[in-house]
Amino acid sequence: MRRKSKGGLIILAIIIIIIALFIIFTGFFVSKPLLSQKSSDNYTYWFFRSGTGLPFLSSPESLAIKRYGKSNAVNKVILTQEVLNKIENKKITRLPYIGFFYTLSMIGK
Repeated sequence: MRRKSKGGLIILAIIIIIIALFIIFTGFFVSKPLLSQKSSDNYTYWFFRSGTGLPFLSSPESLAIKRYGKSNAVNKVILTQEVLNKIENKKITRLPYIGFFYTLSMIGK
């Protein structure tokens, strides 16, 4: 019985380490369209964060509020292009828009 609990603790520790590495080394950039309501304009990029200076979850709106204190269309366009340039060679994949991630990126802003 004691051996099973040690095995369970080892598995739990491995899962925690994998989740921590996932959060430390990767991130998500969530973008909603500015003027268009086409679903193809909504996207989420999963990318390696190394050297980008971006948080785990970010969106143009959250970055604009952090940098400028407010979010408007011009700031969002500028920051979207800036982020896309930063992550160009670090993208893992493009995913559909994940509204939950967008909401989380705005918490505390």
